Amino acid sequence: MLTVSYRPVTVNKGFTKDIERRYNYLRTNQPWTEAAVHTCAHCRKEISIDKFFTRKSVCPRCSADLHICLNCRFYAETAHNKCREPKAEFQRSRDRANFCDYFVFAEGPRGSSAAEKEDTLKKLNDLFKK
Repeated sequence: MLTVSYRPVTVNKGFTKDIERRYNYLRTNQPWTEAAVHTCAHCRKEISIDKFFTRKSVCPRCSADLHICLNCRFYAETAHNKCREPKAEFQRSRDRANFCDYFVFAEGPRGSSAAEKEDTLKKLNDLFKK
């Protein structure tokens, strides 16, 4: 088991900022000591990510970039800049690798497939048909 010590850093006017705690919070409240299973946003297949995940990492099945907004847990289509992290910079391309410092791989499947969307739309049209 990995033990993380928290050392507060004092900034001007007595404001205490705990850098290590913020870092671990962004990394889903636990250190990455073992491989985690996530879902690729492009091919929707489960992939295993180890602690050496970088910006240049690609999906082993479809060779798509993994460090993208579509794979991030802060990504939201309806949020400002399509990101729920208020300090994150604007990313022009959501499906290409970027240098976002707040990236955290999303847990579980993201979004729905095109077939599910079409099926839902068909059900709604049938419900409100005159």
